[in-house]
Amino acid sequence: MSDPIRVIIVDDEWLVRAALRVFLESADGFELVGEAENGADAVALVRSERPDVVLMDVQMPKMDGIEATRRMTQEFPGIKIVALTTFSTERVIVPMLSAGASGFLVKDTSPDRILDAARLAHEGGYVLSPRVAKELVASVQQSDARAPRDLTPAEDRKG
Repeated sequence: MSDPIRVIIVDDEWLVRAALRVFLESADGFELVGEAENGADAVALVRSERPDVVLMDVQMPKMDGIEATRRMTQEFPGIKIVALTTFSTERVIVPMLSAGASGFLVKDTSPDRILDAARLAHEGGYVLSPRVAKELVASVQQSDARAPRDLTPAEDRKG
């Protein structure tokens, strides 16, 4: 049997942390090694506990999840961060992924899918909620439609 995946939960809402704690403690293959209610405390907790995976909220006091993720992935390149938030807009998704997150889930994700995402991230994979994937595709398609394109040779000659 392999070692359990060591997980930290980071969320400013007590109820969310409690629910995630129940899911993790009842699942095989996971060990909950800590909880934090803001990004600053999470960075300190990661330094002391060295988890494999962090389930990270995005919007929090003191330090948001984007900055906490950036600091964690810079200091601990092997750490895997899965964002778990209510916000699924491009202005939140892209910075979180750019900061080094391995996944981005919305909080209406089922407990089994959250656990699967933590496993997949731990194995080096990436995971997005369907709603997040849809938002990213729409954003890319919109920006592609607005982006200047190269002229064909015939268009260039007409110039």
